Amino acid sequence: MALKPKITIKQSPDCTHLILCDVTGIYDVSDNPGGYGFPNVISSSSVTLTVTEPGGNVLAPVTLQNGSSDLQPGKDCVCIKVIPTDVGLQGSTFADGVYVFTYIALDATGAELGSFTLNVFLKCLATKCINQIIMETCDSGCLGCGDNLVEVAAKMKAMLDGAEYATSVGAYACAEKILTRVQDQCDYHCTNCG
Repeated sequence: MALKPKITIKQSPDCTHLILCDVTGIYDVSDNPGGYGFPNVISSSSVTLTVTEPGGNVLAPVTLQNGSSDLQPGKDCVCIKVIPTDVGLQGSTFADGVYVFTYIALDATGAELGSFTLNVFLKCLATKCINQIIMETCDSGCLGCGDNLVEVAAKMKAMLDGAEYATSVGAYACAEKILTRVQDQCDYHCTNCG
């Protein structure tokens, strides 16, 4: 059996970084035949991550681990913090949208041992917007506007859930369209109230 790396990616609640976890794990003949350990390789010398942004721009691969770094595949689960500048992005947050992460384990010569591609729908900024809309109901100066804001926020949350589902079934263009509608609502919410 060959090595089959696996990763998970979660976004921090403040939208400033991702938590990338190598969950490849240890080889087990029946439960994890693609894990690290005999008869597969015991570990990799380095791992790289290539990020494709929403819209299709592919960023240059970056090394996340080399020798004694924090990320050491071969353990059950190892996680690292990834900030936008780590992968070549500008700014302090990851924009919302569908990203493609390609994770490649390499040996000491740079030869590929195995790879894993993960499509992830990032929605932190839109989620913050929805929460801010709900918070506005506490300070709303117009009667009835609070109820309208809750309805708007609930609709946006449902749309965001739909975009996440669209990503999970491979309907990436649909997810991006839904996200654009949510972002438009974030720009507009309750400006006509009062």
